Amino acid sequence: MVDGFSNFTEVLNFIARLRKRGFAEADIRGILGHNFLRVFEQVWA
Repeated sequence: MVDGFSNFTEVLNFIARLRKRGFAEADIRGILGHNFLRVFEQVWA
């Protein structure tokens, strides 16, 4: 497990921080991997 990423809410916080720093949505998808986000949304939503 990676320190700071023990559950889905921490990933959401990470995304929020990227947005706050001015990253575009396309860049965020690229950083996280679009497929990774799709799977998380299906599993954790």
